[in-house]
Amino acid sequence: MTAELPEKESHPAWDWVGKAIGFLLVAGCGGWFMYCQGREAVNLCKDQPLGSHCWMVPEGRSSCFVWVEGLVSVHSVLWSGTCKRPFADGEGTLVERRGPLVVETVGSLKQGRPDGFVVVRLYHSQTPENEMVFSGQMIEGVRHGDWTMLLPDGTSKTLSYTFGILSES
Repeated sequence: MTAELPEKESHPAWDWVGKAIGFLLVAGCGGWFMYCQGREAVNLCKDQPLGSHCWMVPEGRSSCFVWVEGLVSVHSVLWSGTCKRPFADGEGTLVERRGPLVVETVGSLKQGRPDGFVVVRLYHSQTPENEMVFSGQMIEGVRHGDWTMLLPDGTSKTLSYTFGILSES
């Protein structure tokens, strides 16, 4: 399906619209949106240095991306929710396996990033009973507002974030 633009009228806004559409077409085929006219999704974390932030395709999916921060050498992702090309989108569970560490995020993803209220479980794959649980709001993949941290011993602590930055308390 191809969208057609109306004929260009003599208005300066059309120059801006043309440049914006051209930019999106180049970005879409060049990798930022990772999906271009049916091309198979590619793991954009491949060959990236450790610690990188990049897009990954969940196991068993194609053309469905999730945002990964702090890439590690053994890294895989699973997503139980739906995908709106090219991103994971909607309610579900995102499981990141970072070597022996497992990060399980339950909640909503919007355009491949957690967005809204989420519960994050963090545990070692061999000792899942020693999990830490965090819950709070995320905006476009960034913690914001008050978060509750529940430690393995049952104690809890409140952490406050302002657009991803932990506030001093």
